[in-house]
Amino acid sequence: MPRLDAHIALPKLSILDRLLVDAEEPAEYHEAVARVANSVRTDLACLLNARTRSQTTTDKPEDPDESFPSLDGTIARFGIPDMTNLDLKHGEDCEELSEWITSAIEAFEPRLTSVTVDPVRATSVDPESCFAVDATLDIEPETTDFDAQTVVHWRNRRVEIKSATTPRT
Repeated sequence: MPRLDAHIALPKLSILDRLLVDAEEPAEYHEAVARVANSVRTDLACLLNARTRSQTTTDKPEDPDESFPSLDGTIARFGIPDMTNLDLKHGEDCEELSEWITSAIEAFEPRLTSVTVDPVRATSVDPESCFAVDATLDIEPETTDFDAQTVVHWRNRRVEIKSATTPRT
């Protein structure tokens, strides 16, 4: 953790988050980092619950229309492909969804770098698939580790950031 000298600025939320949050600025560095991490988790939930257009009519979704590469990184590609036809009980489809989640985070969450998403074996009988998201949270004045558990509910395909540990500095 960096020293709290007068010249070291605390990490700040995005402009939108600062407008939405009705609270005082944190006084401690670790509080500011936790606040930014919570903001990232909220934004990840929005990103992963958005669906991009899939061109396929087959059983498994394919990548969104690759004939328009200029759309990469735009709102037209925000989210992940529709996963309705994925069988999330099986490893192959979970691996595919893991790749989609990784691609979406890399494209639309610039505060996270070195992103890895791995399927996690379910430990409960709940109809859901879990994915471990590990990344580097890039905030000034330094970077910190970021991890989250992403849960996909089979019934409605809703994605939830169920738990995440406090970022380690």
